[in-house]
This record gives sequence, structure tokens and C-alpha cells, in this order.
Amino acid sequence: MNKLKYNLLVFLVFGLIGFLLYYPILDNNFLSDDYDSLYRVCIQQTIIVKEFFRPLIDISFKFNYLLGGFDSSGYYILNLVIHIANVFIVYKIANVFKPENDKHDLLSWLSAFLFLIYPFHNEAVVWLTGRLASIACFFALLCIYVWLGNSTRVVKAALSITFYFTGLLAYESIVLLPLVIFILTWNKTNNRKNTFLFLGISFLVTVGYLLLRSYVSGNVYGDYGARMMDVDFLSIIIKAAKTMGRFFLPPSENSNLLIFTFVAIVVALIVLSFRLYKMYSMAALTPFIKLIMALVVASSIPLLFGISTRTGESDRLLYFPSVFLCMIFAMLIQLLIKTISGKVVAVTMLSIYFITCLLQNNKNWEKASLISGKVLGYVKEANRKNVVFINLPDEIEGAFVFRNGFTKAMVLNNIDTGKIWVNNMLTRLEYLELKEVIHPLTGTGAFVLPPVTKISFIGNDSVQVENISNLEKRVFPKENTTILYWNTVDMIRLF
Repeated sequence: MNKLKYNLLVFLVFGLIGFLLYYPILDNNFLSDDYDSLYRVCIQQTIIVKEFFRPLIDISFKFNYLLGGFDSSGYYILNLVIHIANVFIVYKIANVFKPENDKHDLLSWLSAFLFLIYPFHNEAVVWLTGRLASIACFFALLCIYVWLGNSTRVVKAALSITFYFTGLLAYESIVLLPLVIFILTWNKTNNRKNTFLFLGISFLVTVGYLLLRSYVSGNVYGDYGARMMDVDFLSIIIKAAKTMGRFFLPPSENSNLLIFTFVAIVVALIVLSFRLYKMYSMAALTPFIKLIMALVVASSIPLLFGISTRTGESDRLLYFPSVFLCMIFAMLIQLLIKTISGKVVAVTMLSIYFITCLLQNNKNWEKASLISGKVLGYVKEANRKNVVFINLPDEIEGAFVFRNGFTKAMVLNNIDTGKIWVNNMLTRLEYLELKEVIHPLTGTGAFVLPPVTKISFIGNDSVQVENISNLEKRVFPKENTTILYWNTVDMIRLF
């Protein structure tokens, strides 16, 4: 089989596996920030946002819109295609690090397969706005692939700088890519001059990007990025430990478990390093050491920024670093386990764990999509009546519903926003405190809907909805109003 056909086969195999894993989410609705991007593209006709300078997300949404309008399936399909493309490039990059006796590209297949099913970065796949991380990773991987190849210095410099800058326009999470490339190529004598040339040029590109970002969006990092400016040493250590724990464990309310996992991993790596040192020469272990160092550098952004330990929120930041983590997993299996049966057992156990966590996370996004669809469906069904939402969820275990973009969702669906009132958004911490499904509590002439809503009747014709937290009240005509509430499981019509 020639090289082109073999590469096509590899892509199709990973594409089929990816489709089987992700097809349930391909008909999900738009969610939260997705509507912000659609509003900018379709209404404002702009790709520039104050505070954020990530124009590629809007350009990609514009591409989807031109192809299929507001059919969300096309958007999710593109998300999956980007992920599969990244998996394929991981396969090609891992091929550079394979041992000489790896005649069947086992390291490449394992690295790409583990990256495909890795569950703790899939916000970048299952959330449309999360594609900014996978797009940035795509260009970062292309940059690495070019640099590890045999092109001329001019070609390498031109392509890698172009890919690096383009990736930054998607998501600034790859800003340390030049250091990653330096690590991956540091011992190649014929590449040293080229590597230092790339470092110099990429430094200028980074400075130019930051200046452009500041000029266009008005700042370098904004309030959102200010979280990375927390330089308290203890805070950094705690965030780093939790983040490293999240590389291996699903979200948990027990943050100490993540810290314990991080400590256990450090100990395990030290033990494994000694074992590998006894089994192999330093030359044979050099690729492994490079990948460890690349993982540390690539993880610096999420370590400083911090990601959620309780939900899958912000795990898109793990997308690029997980490339090296999955290659490390594959290399450990390759180096430590000698028998085919042992490798099969190890890969099977790891795959079961990864896929189980991935499918659970996908279900959260399916639930968020279902609620989002019901909200829009009820509003359209109301046919110009007043619609009151109580306990509108902002997320479901990290899967965003309407944390942002609710008003823009109404506008894009040609709904009169003057007829819509959201009494309160229900956060995750609030619905966890309730510990049970919400039911209306009836009183004399009134309903109480925990945690903050009271509904009372004024005569026979009017209904008053009160937020007892901020004391805001609204009165609506009873016969021309639909009141809906989320009971932590489903969207329910009160009347």
C-alpha cells in the first residue's frame, strides 16, 4: 500500500472511531457563547470583540453559516472534523519518536488513538465555541510537524511562523509553542541554527501579536485572563496540583483527591524513570524525556490559569497539552510492557476508563442541549405571549446552557425580547444545595419555587413574580403569560 493510501486509511479509521464516540452530540443545539459568535457574525457583521481577540472562532462560524445557515449539525460536524484532523497529525508527529524496532507504527497508532478518546479535553469538541482550542492546536501541531520534517530552512521558517501566528488568532493557549518546539528539536545538530532562528522570529511574532491584540481589542489579556496574573506562590502550587490531577481524573467535589493524584503521579514518574534508566540507554530515553518537558511547558498556561476541578468547565485548556500526555502514555506502554498480551491489556483498561468518562461528559452536553432546545421551543410555542423563566440553568455540570447569550439567542430566533423575562439564573452550586428536584411549594394564594422565587395572584386577572433575593417584582396578565421553571431535571410549565 502506497503512502497516500495508507495515510488515508489511518484518517478514515480514526474518523470512524471518532464518529461512533461523538455522533450523539452532532445534533445538539447552540449553547451559551455560541449565540454571541452567531450574533457577531449574522447581526453585527464583525469578528472583533472588545477584550477577546480570537477572530478565527467567528470566521469558522461564518464559514458554517454560509454552508448551512443556523443548522447546528454542520457546526458540530466541523468540530469533530477538526478533532480528527488533530488526531491524524498526532499520529504523524509520534512517528518521529518511534523506536527503530517499531515496524508497525505502534507508538503512532497508540498516541493518536489515546488522544482521540482522551476524555478530559473534550469541551473543545462537544462545545462549538470550544473549537477555538482545537483550531489553535491544529495550527500548533502543523507547526511542530513542519519543524520535525526535512524541509529547507526557508520553508520551515515561513510555514511554522505562519502556522504559529494563525494559531494565536484562534486561542492564545499555544503562546509557549516556540519553547515546545525548541525542546523537541534541541539535540538535533543540523536543526540548532534553524531552531534558534525560529525562536528569534517567533519572539518577534509573539510581541507583534500582543501589540495587535492590544490595539484591536483594547488590552492584552482582559479581565478573563487576569486570573493568570495571580502570582501568589501558594496559589500557583495548589492550582498546579489540581490541574495536574485533572489530567487523569474526572471532575470531583473532592479537590484533595486531585492533589493526592498529582502527588501519586509524581512519585510514580520517579519510580518509572529509575526503571526506564535501568532498562534503556539515555539515547533511547531521549524522546521520552523530551515529551515530559514538552508536557510541562505546554501545561504552563492551564496551570497558571487554573481549570475547574468540580466540572468539565475550561478543560479545553488541556487540549494542546494532552497531545504530549497521550504520547507519553503510549511510549510508557511501548517501553515498559514487552509482551503483546500485556500491551493489549494495558490499552484495553485505559481505553475503557477514557471512553467511560468521555461518554459521561458527552451526556452532560446532551442534557444542556435538550434544555436549551426546550426553552426556545416553549418561547416559540407561546406565540407572542409573555414568557417568564424561573431557575433558568446556566450550566449542567460544566456544560453551558445559557450562562451567556440568552438575549442574543432570542434575537437570532426572531423572538420579541420584550415579552421574555428571566426571574433568575440557577447556578450549579445553587441546585446542588437544593439536593433534590424542585417542586412548587403552595401557600395561601401563592407559589414558592426555591431558591428565590415567589409567585402570587393579584385578583383573578394578574400574577406577580417576585425574586425574593433582589426584591425585583413583575406583574403579568394571567391569561397572556406562560411561566416555566427548571426543576434541576427538566423544564416544566407551571401554567
